[in-house]
Amino acid sequence: MTTREYRMKIFPTSLKKTYEKSINSKAFAIKAFCAECAGFERKVVRECTDTGCALWHHRPYQQKDDDGEETDEEIDLDQGTAVPEAERLLGEDGAES
Repeated sequence: MTTREYRMKIFPTSLKKTYEKSINSKAFAIKAFCAECAGFERKVVRECTDTGCALWHHRPYQQKDDDGEETDEEIDLDQGTAVPEAERLLGEDGAES
């Protein structure tokens, strides 16, 4: 089993497409890396304090409002749109992630 095959098995269903798209997209690669590093917890990615990580400034879930302040929305990299807090926490199917 290759490393990629192994990772496809451990990634949650909600992130499998992100991992598949990471082959051709830097944004998806960063999202997949951060998700795996943070134990697949979006809140942990958003609140990451590892400023020594080369990807820290590029991690997902860091949408800024017009004043440059962080909001409680994330950018849905699959759609390119903001996702409300409740949907982000519960996932598309309404099950808690």
